[in-house]
Amino acid sequence: MNHTFSFANKINNNDNKSKSSLAVIAREDEENIILEKIMDKKIMFLYLKSESEPDWKFLKDKLKLEYGCTETLGKANKRAFTIVSCEMNEIIDGYENNIIQIDLEENKIIKNDFLLIADIDIPNFTKLGVSIKSSDIKNSNIITSLTYNIIEYKKVSLKFKLEPTTEFIKAVKDVIDSKDPRKFKDVINDFGQFIPKEVVLGSGKAYFIARENSEDYAGEYTKNIGY
Repeated sequence: MNHTFSFANKINNNDNKSKSSLAVIAREDEENIILEKIMDKKIMFLYLKSESEPDWKFLKDKLKLEYGCTETLGKANKRAFTIVSCEMNEIIDGYENNIIQIDLEENKIIKNDFLLIADIDIPNFTKLGVSIKSSDIKNSNIITSLTYNIIEYKKVSLKFKLEPTTEFIKAVKDVIDSKDPRKFKDVINDFGQFIPKEVVLGSGKAYFIARENSEDYAGEYTKNIGY
């Protein structure tokens, strides 16, 4: 059942037979009720009632909120976390128009054509028994400048309490046991690079232009984000 609607029973008003109302069936009871029991058999009609506000469980499935994100904000193939609970808050006067410039200096681990895109503290891997030869890894400082023109229409904020899935935990443990941190690339490819603990939704569009300049790359691109 789409979580933006609920099944309902039609109830006639005893004082005024020309008027009636709809009584929403609790979601926890939906699985135990067959459609025949709530259908109006005289006209073969099934009543649905729209929710006053969206159900976060519907948004979780529709927007794949339990899946990690890639660098390009795409969704990963495998589910990394389970949303245990969600705090939903309405945002009043959420219109914003900002120009943001970001200067980044990051140390990234490069071996040949391999770029391990992860925030991994290499020295800490020695605590896990992982041995890394300095001759095998080359550090490269990449300085990037980004300029964004962002228009946002914020309507609702969703804050999540997350728990990692069994599959994700096993994948990470397998890499640690292998003592080869380069295998974290496979974990990132499957589960994404990061997962947001808060998502802001809106009724409009967020449009921005980003100019990227670095020692290794210079380019310009646009992205249109739908809410």
